Amino acid sequence: MIYISLDTNFLNISRYNNLERFELNSDFYEIYDVSKNKECIDKCEVLLPELVYRELLQHEIEAYRKIYDAVEQYAMQLKDLFSYNFQHTPEQYAIELSRLADQYLTKEKIKILPVCSDDQFLNILEASIKKQPPFEGIKGKADKGFKDAVIWFSLMDYAKDHPGKYIFVTKDKIFLDNKNKLYNSFEEKTRQKVTFYRDLEEVRQNIIEFSAKSELQEVEVSVQEKEWEIYDKDRVMINTAWTLPVVKAAGRNEEPHALKYINHCIRNYYEDVKQEWISWKQELAKSEETTTDGEKEPYSDGIAFEILLNQASILCIRFSRYRYTGGWHGLPIWNIMTFDLSTGRQLELKDVMNLSEDKIFELAARRLKEEQAICKNTNRRPYIMEDFTLKYYHNSRELKWFVDLKGVHIYFDVYEASSYSEGFIDILLSDRVYKKQGKGKILLKLEKELNYEIRS
Repeated sequence: MIYISLDTNFLNISRYNNLERFELNSDFYEIYDVSKNKECIDKCEVLLPELVYRELLQHEIEAYRKIYDAVEQYAMQLKDLFSYNFQHTPEQYAIELSRLADQYLTKEKIKILPVCSDDQFLNILEASIKKQPPFEGIKGKADKGFKDAVIWFSLMDYAKDHPGKYIFVTKDKIFLDNKNKLYNSFEEKTRQKVTFYRDLEEVRQNIIEFSAKSELQEVEVSVQEKEWEIYDKDRVMINTAWTLPVVKAAGRNEEPHALKYINHCIRNYYEDVKQEWISWKQELAKSEETTTDGEKEPYSDGIAFEILLNQASILCIRFSRYRYTGGWHGLPIWNIMTFDLSTGRQLELKDVMNLSEDKIFELAARRLKEEQAICKNTNRRPYIMEDFTLKYYHNSRELKWFVDLKGVHIYFDVYEASSYSEGFIDILLSDRVYKKQGKGKILLKLEKELNYEIRS
């Protein structure tokens, strides 16, 4: 069984078209329809959070009261020139709407996700005080996300008694940026697994078993270029440029569904980065911190990409950013996306290794120690700090990785395992790359060179 829950942003209704009935928004219906698709990999249920259900009822009641009060006011002003008759007072309407809503949920077989237990509210309070996800923990925003926190803890409560796979659909960065930590907490407390998706397309791509796979072994990659400058009082506050990869199937008139999804994921990543730039601009505008000459620190962030592997039906892209927010130097950032070209789905580290997750983690710890010993004995660069360990990584899912012609690598960010001057630390985990086939895995035979070109 697959259970799908949505955060508040997906369920908000900005305008009520018909106050004579209870309705949910189009986003809910689209995901609900996908969950009933006969091609789903398992039986699915969409859970409507009780908190949101109550809030939607209240919003619709308030919309009715607003119209009711406005009409009454006009009637008093116009007196004998205007007459009206409401079937329900606002109080009566609240009762009637609740009845209609309950009937609707029963008829459509929509399941309610109950509000979490009183005990969980103590956990929510503790998470808020300690500024832990799903709370932002930023000054002035520490309590932001309370409703989503209630939904999250309600989902954990529900999962304890309902075994299955869980999907949480959210565009909120506090969830997406902390998904590994939240994943581990969910699994530890419920013994169930949860996956985070940001929109309907990601849900569709990952729960529907597509009968027609692309059978692509490699793709063409073209480039779209974009430059951004955001001004504040005639001074450039953000300046950046990006090169956006677009994948295409050579010699095909129709774009395979798998490639549509890959391009969708890439665009989402770039949109997230753009929103991050805008947020930084807004923070800088509010900031009173200045440099020695009285000027606010500038902010810049560019994106480039490199194709690390494009064969054997695997596409691995490394996105490189250089973020400068003031100071002596900026900070390089990597983001890796690895796709299965036959389905479009993003691969996990366990998908390209023929080992269990525990064994992968043990191998990573062993390879790290081996590389540290080599650095110590030979002064090889880049140098890895002797006291660096994987203690902040709880399992192999949290490891950062990529795959190229040499094999499967894990890597550590700048400053994470060494000094700034050493850059990223890259460790070859295995020279063998595997891919799922049927119920097992096959060892891939990779060519020595990437035999394709990037087109402008």
